[in-house]
Amino acid sequence: MFGIIRPCRHRLSERLHASWMAHLCGLCLALRDDHGQLARTATNYDGLVISVLVEAQSPKAADRRTAGPCPLRGMRTAPVARGEGARLAAAVSLALASVKVRDHVLDGDGVFARRPVAAGARRVTRRWERQSAGSAAVVGFDTGVLLAAAGRQEAAESAVTAGGPLLLATAPTEEATAAAFAHTAVLAGRPGNAAALAEAGRLFGRLAHLLDAAEDRAEDEAKGLWNPLTVTGTAQAEAERLCRDAVHGIRLALSEVEFTDRALVHRLLAHETGEAVDRVFGRPGHACASTAPPGLDPNNPYQRPGHGHPEEPKQPRSLIPGCAVWLAMACTCQLLCCSHDDPFSRERREAYCRRNDCCDGCDCCSGCDCDCCSCCDGCDCCDCGCDCG
Repeated sequence: MFGIIRPCRHRLSERLHASWMAHLCGLCLALRDDHGQLARTATNYDGLVISVLVEAQSPKAADRRTAGPCPLRGMRTAPVARGEGARLAAAVSLALASVKVRDHVLDGDGVFARRPVAAGARRVTRRWERQSAGSAAVVGFDTGVLLAAAGRQEAAESAVTAGGPLLLATAPTEEATAAAFAHTAVLAGRPGNAAALAEAGRLFGRLAHLLDAAEDRAEDEAKGLWNPLTVTGTAQAEAERLCRDAVHGIRLALSEVEFTDRALVHRLLAHETGEAVDRVFGRPGHACASTAPPGLDPNNPYQRPGHGHPEEPKQPRSLIPGCAVWLAMACTCQLLCCSHDDPFSRERREAYCRRNDCCDGCDCCSGCDCDCCSCCDGCDCCDCGCDCG
C-alpha cells in the first residue's frame, strides 16, 4: 500500500471508517476481478479517493456487496464498494502502477537492475497498460491521458534547471490527477462539478509529487539520484509552503463541488492532506503521530490497544499459510492496528479524544449525524469553526 492519505482509526468515526474500508477493499477486489491477482499489488490509498469521489457525488445510495473472508480483515466478510467508481479507481491505479514499475526498470532500482526481473517487469507493465485502458474505456475514461502525461515526465524533469521553476517538474502529475478527478463528476452525473474537481485533482497531484520529493530528498542526495527539490535548490521551508498552499487550494476547490455526502471526501482531502504535510515536514500533527493511549507504542503498528498494559508485538491471529504476500501489504496502522480484531472501543476512543484535545472522529456529541463532535474538523451540520468547506 502506498499513498499520502493514511487515515488512522481514531481520526474517523465508525461510519466513515467503515466507508473508507469499503472503498479500499472495493478497489482491491476490482483490480482482482478485472485484471487478476497480481494486479492487487497496485492497490493504494490515494487511488481509492477516485471511488470515494464518485460515491460522494452520486444521488444514488452507496453500492455495496458482501465480500468473502480476507486475511487482512481477520478472515471476516465485509461490505465493499462496487460499481463504476471502483472500476475507475482500479483502472487509474493500474495505469499509474505500470508507469511506476516502468520507471523502476529504467532506473535499475534494486531487483530491477537484474535482467530477468527487468524483462518480466516490462511484460507486466505492457499487460497492465492494456488492461487498464480496456477497463477504463468501459466507464468512458481514456487512460492514454495518464500515460501521455507520464511520458512527458522525463522531458519535464530534463527541463528543470538550477534555480528554475520547481512546478515544471510536477506539471505532468498534475495533469494526470486532474483528468481522473474530473471524470468522477461525469460518472456521478454531475458535469458541473468537473472544473472544480479538476482543480482539486491538479493540486492533489502537485502535493503528492512534492511530498514524495521531500520525503526522499535526503536519501536521493546520499545516492546521487535526481530530485526536483535538490536540482532547483528549493529549501525545505519553501517546499512546505508550496505543499500547504496546495492543501488550501484543494479545500477551496472542494467548497465549490456539489456533493450528496461530503463527509468522507472532506476528511480525506481537506484534512488528511494536511496531516500528510505535517508528517513529511516533521511538524506536530495529530495525536496519533506523537502520543498513544497508556501502554501503547505509537510506532508499533502491530500492537493492539489494551487496557493500560502493553502487549508483545504479534501478527494478526488470522495469519494462514499462503497469505504472506497480502499481509506484507498491510504493514500500516490502518490495516494491522486500526482494523484489528480488537479496535478502540467507543468509550476508549472518546476518552482518547478528550485526553488529547482532538475530538476527530469521535461519536461523543448528541443531535449530530455528521460523524464528528461540535469541536472537531470536517463537520457539516454543527458550528465547528472549520474554515475549509
